Amino acid sequence: MNEPAPGPGSPAELADALRATGYLADDGLATAAFLALRMNRPLFCEGEPGTGKTALAQALAATL
Repeated sequence: MNEPAPGPGSPAELADALRATGYLADDGLATAAFLALRMNRPLFCEGEPGTGKTALAQALAATL
């Protein structure tokens, strides 16, 4: 069985880690990213250009 990936222990901890990189994630996004990390599953983001999808990926990479 796959073990959860190491990282923040809660969505709030992930939001704090993202904030330390300069990315401000709301509760929903922090929860979705946290669950994707814990379940070792991809996180698919969609949206208009300039809404922060790439910045989220960069912030997640920096926190991990």
